[in-house]
Amino acid sequence: MPEDETYFAPAERLELNEIMKQTNKILELSYITDFLNAFPNMVFVLNYERQVVFANKTFTEILSLRNFEASLGQRPGELIKCVHAHSGPNGCGTGRNCRYCGAVLTILDAIKYNKKQRRESRISASMNGKVVTLNLEITAQPLTIGEESFILVIMTDISAIKKKEELERAFIHDLSNSLTALDNRIEYFPMENLTDDQENKMIQIKKELENLKEEIQAQRELIKLEKKNIQTNLSKLDPLKILKSSISTVSSSKIAQNKKIVLEHNDSDELIFTDFHLMRRVLINLLKNALEASKPEEEVQIGYYEKNDQITFWVKNDSMMNKKIQSQIFQRGFSTKGSGRGWGTYIVKVLVEEYLSGEVTFTSSEDEGTIFYVNIPIVPTQK
Repeated sequence: MPEDETYFAPAERLELNEIMKQTNKILELSYITDFLNAFPNMVFVLNYERQVVFANKTFTEILSLRNFEASLGQRPGELIKCVHAHSGPNGCGTGRNCRYCGAVLTILDAIKYNKKQRRESRISASMNGKVVTLNLEITAQPLTIGEESFILVIMTDISAIKKKEELERAFIHDLSNSLTALDNRIEYFPMENLTDDQENKMIQIKKELENLKEEIQAQRELIKLEKKNIQTNLSKLDPLKILKSSISTVSSSKIAQNKKIVLEHNDSDELIFTDFHLMRRVLINLLKNALEASKPEEEVQIGYYEKNDQITFWVKNDSMMNKKIQSQIFQRGFSTKGSGRGWGTYIVKVLVEEYLSGEVTFTSSEDEGTIFYVNIPIVPTQK
């Protein structure tokens, strides 16, 4: 079989004596090998023929390569036992399926464009007699040593992240379907002949269902936020309409019981060019935080004003945050309410500053309580 035959990536390989020269060149630079061996990820160095000339300790330990010298010159898929590694005429990268491999594509692009590339890759590998799926993030970075060019490759196992995403999607999908079915049944529930008390309870059940659907949507948005996958839909809107819609949603929730939300009216008729759904999510989160910080019978105030070509929304409660909370309030996952919380103000900051061209600030004192300000330009700037 011709040595250059391939269905995708170039097939040519260097002889073992050339490989050893390249490996020795890297091993002579102890500061590089020590640095790479400190990585908790699998790291290896390829020549431009995609042959491994160096691998760090993590790589050799995970793959149980006790005598790595015997593995020099092989390609990545051959070392990790990809089921397609030997389906091509000249090993890893030369098979028909290799054109769809994220690892091969990342390495080839790093060589072609001479700059860092990153992709996710799903690799079916044979381990202990079983075929398992490896979910990996592949980073390939050109590396020059002396006058010779190499590709530094970092493999990061993202299986746990992918499993978490799959479970989140399945959970939210199933919960959403269950709520929709329940909502449909309640919709056709006969309301006539109910006592006033029964009718009020049915109305409350419908409100709670709406709140649950709102929370599911919030979780979907959080997942999109983490993936930077949120799309904005900008239009001219009445700020007062956004405020009233936000209050309507929060006022029927459990955290609003025995507490009062006061809307401070504004005579301004200025419209704002923003995303209704995202802006509403921001205000709902701020209202919920303010209510959770308030005692029974206390008021939470909300309003807006126009100044300097901006609309400033504000939410106020009577409690003061201590300095420690103030310093961490916008951090991802920080919460005063226990683990698994702490997304409210983090989401607010990301949505406002990364998607709505605005700014979030706050003040907190014993005299004034805590006030969050959301400044949104009337006409958004382009980012």
